[in-house]
Amino acid sequence: MDVVDEKYADRFDGKDDRGDYALVGLYQAALDPRPNQRYWIQCPDGTFAIPPGNTFPAEIADGVNAIPQSSEDRVWRWSFDSYLKKKDLIVFKKTAKSPLQTPDRSQSSWNVYTKYYLEDRLEEGIRPRDFLDDITNDRGTADLKPLGLNDVFTFPKPVDLLTRIMTWIADPAALCVDFFAGSGTMGQAVFEINQLDGGHRRFVLVQLPEPTENQQFPTIAEITKERLRRAIRKIKKENQMFPGDLGFRVFKLDSSNIRSWDPNPENLEQSIRAHIEHIKMDRTEDDILYELLIKLGLDLCVPIEKRLIAGKTVHSIGDGVLMVCLAETITREEVEPFAQGLVVWHKELAPTGETTCIFRDSGFASDVVKTNLAAVLEQSGIRNLRSL
Repeated sequence: MDVVDEKYADRFDGKDDRGDYALVGLYQAALDPRPNQRYWIQCPDGTFAIPPGNTFPAEIADGVNAIPQSSEDRVWRWSFDSYLKKKDLIVFKKTAKSPLQTPDRSQSSWNVYTKYYLEDRLEEGIRPRDFLDDITNDRGTADLKPLGLNDVFTFPKPVDLLTRIMTWIADPAALCVDFFAGSGTMGQAVFEINQLDGGHRRFVLVQLPEPTENQQFPTIAEITKERLRRAIRKIKKENQMFPGDLGFRVFKLDSSNIRSWDPNPENLEQSIRAHIEHIKMDRTEDDILYELLIKLGLDLCVPIEKRLIAGKTVHSIGDGVLMVCLAETITREEVEPFAQGLVVWHKELAPTGETTCIFRDSGFASDVVKTNLAAVLEQSGIRNLRSL
């Protein structure tokens, strides 16, 4: 079982063969009327109970439902179908202050509760309290002080606030998203909680490059990135044996790296010549590579390896599922050693799925070079070739 806050665990003061449980009333006055949630429940002494109201089922029998006719007809938390299926979780308690009614509209001697188990709550995610009074906003600034950034950002979120929220989510591999990243508290919180419980949570932080008055960090986005770098260094220094992932990648929104076909009807010949190179001139290999990942539906955090083969840089994505070479020239003399080197690396990687290879179309010295490369790769089982 996961480690849980002692105060939270103390609420589960009941115990049976299944484990620790707490009780919650099956009737709660704040519930809105629902058509399948007003029914009789038979109590241990044979009497029947129902929430307050003026509408009653036609038959007095366990689980028989009546449709509420007004807001005065109160209901149980469960539908009558759920009640009949989960009666093993029902607990009755005698009380002189029961809010429930009997068939003759007198006060019932019983109140009805349901069990909920600590084990189930941990699997589903701990439910938050109505409010948090033990994490104050000033702790956000205090969190920045050890990183040397307390003077560059005002009103940051406290790390403890976000790690607390993460404990309410049972998934140790959850994806945590902050569309207003600010100083990057969410990223640091993910690093820290993973270090504490061995989880594999990831984060996506979004921050516009809003200008600041700080010369060292001219935009808020620069503060975000620097905080993550310093938080990583701090964790590595304090926990040198931590084996988890402490990396992150930064992406900026931009137009496509691939030039769209936009011919000039007045000069088609010039248009064709201008589009021989499909990739924009001011873009790097990394720019193009990550656009390929997006267009192919691959995770932007997928492992990427790089190797120099016959003087050409080749990227392996996802252990060889995708191999990309964006070399600007592959000559007739280079194609054979390049293709053989690519085959050797592919065999070393031994990808579990079929491999796709992508090349810069304008990089081939001729169609013959492209055909020769395709033939060598196909002989080794690499049949999916694409070019940009």
